[in-house]
Amino acid sequence: MTTFLLRKLISALLYPPTFCLLIACAGFLLVVSGRFLKTGTVLLGIGLLGLLFLSIPAFQQPFIRWIESEPDNNPPEDVTAIVVLGSGVNAWDSPSPPSSQLSSSSLSRAMEGIRLAKHYPDIPLIFTGGTIGQRPASSAAMAALARELGIRPDRILAFDSPTSTWEEAQRTAQEIEPGKILLVSSALHVPRAAVLFTKTGFNPIPAPTDFLADESSTDLLDFLPSANAWLNWQRLFHEIYGRAWARLTSH
Repeated sequence: MTTFLLRKLISALLYPPTFCLLIACAGFLLVVSGRFLKTGTVLLGIGLLGLLFLSIPAFQQPFIRWIESEPDNNPPEDVTAIVVLGSGVNAWDSPSPPSSQLSSSSLSRAMEGIRLAKHYPDIPLIFTGGTIGQRPASSAAMAALARELGIRPDRILAFDSPTSTWEEAQRTAQEIEPGKILLVSSALHVPRAAVLFTKTGFNPIPAPTDFLADESSTDLLDFLPSANAWLNWQRLFHEIYGRAWARLTSH
């Protein structure tokens, strides 16, 4: 729990939009104080220009395309399970419909898992993902959505204890025999997740969803500032930090 929260805190402070905002705030405070006016002005300018740069969607697309996994249009038929990784929930009370409880990424992943489950009607559909605090676990909400959309309850497994991708891989390995699985996650996340599942003995076939890459040609609209671009940078650097953490800790 402590490691999880520490990682979340460090990554939150190092996300590019947050980092630029902190620089701008530091510069503003120096300017207002009247001391180190030149330094404060420079820091304020760097922070604001950084935020402007990060708000331009066109500048992030090459990095997103570099990391995102390509979909496999011909997945194998001899898979033994479908594993769907969670990505958090919204701050909704439990009486809300499962589709409202899930974050946009979790909802995309759940729907892709359900689609695949209908293509592979005889294998388990596994949802993973725990939570911190009083919010419902994403795995439970995804499993509830799958049942509502017609997946047989006896096919569904939900693991609500993992709070990291490595823990999801470990828990899955404890519950089912390692083999060839379809691994469902966001296109940015699934390459790193596949490496971790391989370490636990699985042969994961990436099944990416929730794509951020824009395959259309770049036009002038892509150079207009967008607040959503900040969120995409956050998700992009979350994966970069995750890969760095995996290299440091072997998981």
